[in-house]
Amino acid sequence: MQRVTKKIKRVKPLILVREAQLSNETGILNEIRSKKFEAMSALRENQRLYLDGLAVLNTERNSGRSGRLLTLESSLDVAKDRWFEALRKFRRLEEEEKVQVVQVMAAHRNVNALENLKERYIEQQLRASNAEEQKQLDSIGIQNHQQEKK
Repeated sequence: MQRVTKKIKRVKPLILVREAQLSNETGILNEIRSKKFEAMSALRENQRLYLDGLAVLNTERNSGRSGRLLTLESSLDVAKDRWFEALRKFRRLEEEEKVQVVQVMAAHRNVNALENLKERYIEQQLRASNAEEQKQLDSIGIQNHQQEKK
């Protein structure tokens, strides 16, 4: 029974370490998700700027005035480049998020595995304790029975 108690004592600090790792991995995931949300906002803003610029350029082309077309086209190119850069950043963050979700799931599995191991050790300890108690009760019962025979 003492062996099982030692096992339980050895598992407890490991569980704490794994829980700290899980907390750390979850914190990193939350940080990535926050950045992803910001990137999504930037993506939408850049998309809106590009589409607004495109509408202005089309209006200028349809009006027949060509004085500002080159300036509008170059600014539209810049807006499109920013939009695609925001899209690349968003996709990169999505990939980081997927990887981090896997890390969080692995950390969660590690914590669960150690907690399950601890529970098995506790059950072993309980069974050993119950067996010892039953042995003592049997011994007392036998002694009482032998005293009654005398």
